[in-house]
Amino acid sequence: MLYLLVQVNESIKCVISERIVSIESTVNKFCDLFNAVIAEQYNNREVQVFVRREKSESWREVDNGLNSDLKILEVFGFLQQTFISSMSN
Repeated sequence: MLYLLVQVNESIKCVISERIVSIESTVNKFCDLFNAVIAEQYNNREVQVFVRREKSESWREVDNGLNSDLKILEVFGFLQQTFISSMSN
């Protein structure tokens, strides 16, 4: 089981503030994590994924976004994620 800090933003507006989320090991993509955190109202929007180890670090964009494997969190020790949705559908 992964324990993560997750936040969701729409452009510069915070939609879901930072919260602790636990995810079963059967969840293996960032889209699975995103769907577990946010309602379906954002499913049709373009979403960028960013990760970091701690608040003092800069956010790092995940190249493959929602389609990337959550395994990178464990491999690189990232515990914080933010999802940024564009405002246009």
